[in-house]
Amino acid sequence: MGNRLETVFEFFSMSWQWFKKKRDRLINLTETEKSLLHFSVFSSLGKMQIKTVSSFVYERSFKSNEVIYQRGHPNMVMYFIVSGEVDLYDSEDSDKPDMTISRGSLVGSIEIFTGSTRASTAVAKTKCEMLAISKYDFRNMIKNNPRIGSKVLYSFCEKYSKSLYEKILAEKENAKKEQ
Repeated sequence: MGNRLETVFEFFSMSWQWFKKKRDRLINLTETEKSLLHFSVFSSLGKMQIKTVSSFVYERSFKSNEVIYQRGHPNMVMYFIVSGEVDLYDSEDSDKPDMTISRGSLVGSIEIFTGSTRASTAVAKTKCEMLAISKYDFRNMIKNNPRIGSKVLYSFCEKYSKSLYEKILAEKENAKKEQ
């Protein structure tokens, strides 16, 4: 009896996987939805899940030299750069950016998780097209869509863990050079 039940379960599982693949092929994504797939935190999502995520994001445009957000201000939104470049300034009186980021990068995501105010000032270096999600919509998306939420949060953990690990390795390498 146990083997039959396993076989039936395996059949339904395989049938469901087949159905999902067929369904995903029939779903057409908008340009905004296709843009979401270029970001690592959404790359593990299926087309239906991307459609759900897209209902929480909105499009934003910034002109060259336009301030996106300022250091010390409350964090309300994280941005996904679809096109253009953004300069980040860690200190208020700096004329030179500490970092420039471009297409496929996220801006303002760390503060979404820490709840702190903005740690830097972000300025559009060029004309930028971005997708944005407020921290409230992000939390609602995760709360109301646990499968999507777990995949997205896992991707964020993977992204930030890798970044932290690379910084640790770089610091160790610098310490060796100083000796």
